[in-house]
Amino acid sequence: MIRLRVKLDPDKPVAGPLSRRERWLRAIPWIISVVTHGLVCLVLGVALFLGDPAGGGGGIGDGLTGLFGGEESGDLTALTNLDGLGDSQSLFPQGADALIETIMTPTLAAVDTAMMRPPALDERLRGGATPLDGSAGLGEERPRGLVGEGQRLGDGKPSKVPLSGRNGPLKTTLLQIGGATPASEAAVERGLAWLARHQRYDGSWCLDTSEMCREAVPCPPSRAMSSDTAATGLALLAFLGAGHSHTKEGRYQANVTRGLKWLVNHRTGDGNFYTGGAPMAHLYSQAIATMAVCEAYALTEDPALKTHAEKGLGFILRAQNKLEGGWRYTPTIDGDTSVFGWQMFALRSGQFAGFNVPKKTVSLSRLYLDHAATDKRRVTYGYQPGRPAMPVMTAEALLCRQYLGWAKDDPRLVEGVSLIAGDLEAAQGRNIYYWYYATQLLHNMGGSAWKNWNERVREGLVAEQIQQRGCALGSWDPAWPQEDQWGARAGRLYQTALSLLTLEVYYRFLPLYKTDDLEIVGNEMAKDKEPDKQTP
Repeated sequence: MIRLRVKLDPDKPVAGPLSRRERWLRAIPWIISVVTHGLVCLVLGVALFLGDPAGGGGGIGDGLTGLFGGEESGDLTALTNLDGLGDSQSLFPQGADALIETIMTPTLAAVDTAMMRPPALDERLRGGATPLDGSAGLGEERPRGLVGEGQRLGDGKPSKVPLSGRNGPLKTTLLQIGGATPASEAAVERGLAWLARHQRYDGSWCLDTSEMCREAVPCPPSRAMSSDTAATGLALLAFLGAGHSHTKEGRYQANVTRGLKWLVNHRTGDGNFYTGGAPMAHLYSQAIATMAVCEAYALTEDPALKTHAEKGLGFILRAQNKLEGGWRYTPTIDGDTSVFGWQMFALRSGQFAGFNVPKKTVSLSRLYLDHAATDKRRVTYGYQPGRPAMPVMTAEALLCRQYLGWAKDDPRLVEGVSLIAGDLEAAQGRNIYYWYYATQLLHNMGGSAWKNWNERVREGLVAEQIQQRGCALGSWDPAWPQEDQWGARAGRLYQTALSLLTLEVYYRFLPLYKTDDLEIVGNEMAKDKEPDKQTP
C-alpha cells in the first residue's frame, strides 16, 4: 500500500511512501484529541453523577458517606431487591407483579426472624400499651418514649427502631399484615422511577417538572406553585420511605445522594432550607426538608448530616408562635392546622434522629390544638382557631394528638376516627392531602375502619396512576380522573410524592399502637432469641 506525502500546497503532491516515524508524528494529534475528549467526558460524567450544586453555605459536599459504603445490602426477602431489575430509566410493565408475588412470603414461618429483629424491638412489642416506636410519648400525657422533656435539642442518639420496617423481612411482614398488594408495591416502584427521571442535573426537583421531561410526548402540563425546597424534600421522603438511602447501594442511591447534597448545600447559617418561591410555601418547605434530612440521618447515622438536621429543627422551634403555639407560612405568626401538622412531623423525625423536643414546644403545641378544636371535647378541628370544623384538618390534628400522647382507646380519638372513617367512605372527591393524613391516622388505629379505608385508597391510587408508556408513566395527574383541589395548585410532583407516601404507609413507620398481628411477630422474635434446648 502506497501513501502520499502532501505538502501544505495541495496543488503540488509529492509521491513517496511515509516512513514509520512520519506516520507516528501524523498520528500524535489524533491521539491527543482522543485522550482529551475522553477525559472531558469522564469529568462531565462524574459531575452529573454527583450533581455538585452551585450554592454555598456549609454544604456537606464530599462529606457524605461514600456511595458504596455504609449499610449492608442484600436483604433476602426485601421488596427493594427489585433494584436488580435495572436502572431508573427502564420500567417493568410486565413481570414486576409476578416477581413481587414471589417475594411476598405468605406466612410468618417463611420469614427469617433473626434478620427481622431491630435492637430491643421484641421488648417493645411485649410492652402492653406502650407505642411501638415510642413517639406517642411526645409529652407529659405519656412520659415514656423518645422525648426527654426539658432536655435541650441535640441530646440523644438516632433510633432506627421506628424506621426499621423499610427493608428486609420485617418490611415483608408489615406489607402482609397491613393490607398491601403486589399491585400497590409495583405502583410504588413505578412512581419512584418517574421521580428519578424528573430530577434536575444539580440534584434538586421542581414542583413544575416540565423542564425535565425528555420523552417525545412530555407529561401533560399542570399548574404548580414554586418551591424547589419542598419538591426536593418530598421526592427524598418518597425514596427514603421505600428504604433507599445515600449509603446503601441500590438503584436510587445516586438520586438520594444528589438530592441531599442539594438540600444541605442551600441551608443558611440559621438552619433555613427555603430557597424561595411562593411565600405561603416557606414553613411547609422548611418542615419537609428537615424531615428528609432527619430521616436520612436516622437511617444511616451519617455524621455529615447531623448538624444540618439540628439546624433545621432549631429553625422550626424558633418559628413557633410563642403565644398560641402554632406555625403558619412565615415564622412566629398566628398558626394554622395545616402548616402545624408538617412541623409536628418534622419534630417527630427529629426524635428519630436522636434530638429531643423542648418541653415548652410540646406544651405550646397542645395549646394550639386546644384552640383549634371546634368542640369542647376536642374531637373535631378547624383550619384556624375560631374556624368551623373540616374533615381534613380533623384528620391532621388527630394524627398530631396521637403523636402527642393520646392513647388508642381515648374516647375523643375513637370518636374522631369514627367520624373521619365515615366521611372518607361517603366522600366522592379526590384529595390526596386528606388521604395522606387520614391513611396514617387510620393505619395507627387498625381494625375494621382501617381495613375498609385501606382497600379503597389503595385500589384507588393504583387505578389512578398513569401506566401508559410515555413521560408521565408512574406519576399521578392532579387533573385526572378528576381535579385534586390541592394537587391542582401544587402540581404533578406533589401529587405523585404524596400518593407514594400514602402507599408506603404499611412500612414507612412502625405502627404506633400494638396490634394482635404484631404481637405474633414479637412472639416469633422472642422464640428466636431463646437458646436451643438440649434433649436429655
